Amino acid sequence: MALTGKEMLALEQQALTLGGDVGTYLAEAVHALRRGDDPVDALRLLADISSSYASRREQRNALNRVGTALSSRIRRDPHVAAERLLLEVSWLKRLTTGLAAPQGQPTDDWARPEALSALAQRRQRSEQGSRPRHDARKSEPSAKPPPARLPDSFRAKFVDLAAARGARRNRNDRRKVGREPKDVRLDLRPVDPIYDALASGLHCRTNRSQGMDEVFEGLGVLEPGQDLHFTIVEVETVATSGGKPETLARKLTLASEP
Repeated sequence: MALTGKEMLALEQQALTLGGDVGTYLAEAVHALRRGDDPVDALRLLADISSSYASRREQRNALNRVGTALSSRIRRDPHVAAERLLLEVSWLKRLTTGLAAPQGQPTDDWARPEALSALAQRRQRSEQGSRPRHDARKSEPSAKPPPARLPDSFRAKFVDLAAARGARRNRNDRRKVGREPKDVRLDLRPVDPIYDALASGLHCRTNRSQGMDEVFEGLGVLEPGQDLHFTIVEVETVATSGGKPETLARKLTLASEP
């Protein structure tokens, strides 16, 4: 999943309409979508924030700009996947950094219960309409052949989440006292099992792999029972002492796509 140049240009233009004071609310949407929440549930979370925590006018305006933008996005494409929306919102969070807040006072129509309910029903109808009808006269499609190589980027996760948390804690503790963090190996696994056979010995190194600070930051806000998924965008084949090749993740990012 990647954005085209035209889609990036549209996001840059949208960032100008959102302004630079929306980062907190975009981050809330990112966390909700990263958990795999339905996009409408992410909107409901923002609506709860609007009613409980956004007390100042500037806060309400910023939150309403985000809510209106996400609501419009889902209405344009009711079938949009949470992962796709996560990619777009992650980019918007980056693109809005440092921008001036636009003038005007947006409405909170998007946050009304009847509006959220209508949006959820529209999304449900879209999903039902997109399901193919089963035709017993047609033969079942043949199984998709396994890939011959790893893609340029793919989603992955830690094999041992407790070990990753321990490496993060050790890294932070050593930095606090001015010591160089240890280079720790952490085993990884593709989220899609179709790549398992191609990712023999997949791992990252806490000092050698780029993006570990970003991944560890996501690990720090992970809720109990959740798993952390991230994107590997660059790998390297390395030889072990036994001569068996392994796959080192050279660059990682929390975004669905870099």
